[in-house]
Amino acid sequence: MCRAISDQGVEVLLATTDADGQSRLTVGLETALEYSGVRTIFFPARLGERFNYSPAVARWLDENVKNFDLVHVHAVFSHPSLAAARACRKHGVPYVVRPLGSLDPWSMRQKSVRKRLIWQMAGGRMLRGAARVHYTTREEQRLAESSLALDHGVVIPLGVDAEAISDQGGAGAFRECHSALGDRPYLLALNRIHPKKNYELLIQAFLAVAKKSELQNWRLE
Repeated sequence: MCRAISDQGVEVLLATTDADGQSRLTVGLETALEYSGVRTIFFPARLGERFNYSPAVARWLDENVKNFDLVHVHAVFSHPSLAAARACRKHGVPYVVRPLGSLDPWSMRQKSVRKRLIWQMAGGRMLRGAARVHYTTREEQRLAESSLALDHGVVIPLGVDAEAISDQGGAGAFRECHSALGDRPYLLALNRIHPKKNYELLIQAFLAVAKKSELQNWRLE
């Protein structure tokens, strides 16, 4: 996303932490550098992989956010995201929040005590103060807005780097890596394995439609 925006002539700086699951990225901290083709500045994270408490990023945001025309905040229930929104409100900089699916009722029920606390303390104000809430599907928007009384969302689907896909050889290369497919048509599901993705429903639906004679040759990958 940052590379695509840069290609449109927008100057982009990605501010984030060094959190990498349970470990930490081996990168320089608190100085801008080139990372995966994007100008990035990393800050040390503390207190687990989820909340990513980072006083350093909060201080930097408070001192520097006024130099930006717009801030695009990714995620809701993390300290850097809340700190970015707070700094933007303080300095009058518009910001957009991309909740990453975290606002639908199912997600809100996971670790609900922690999320309710964050919502009451800062999360709700963060969303209400955003210039827009960036959803990637209509269903994500519907679930969030119907349950949380939000009304200023916009749906912008995620882009695909067609050039990067073509560089990998496309469908032919996939079949070469999965020779059992042969020339049979297939449905490819790309998701992390997580209860929210409901793979059980996908499997049941696929098995139901695969009973049709014209679809019996299809595979689910």
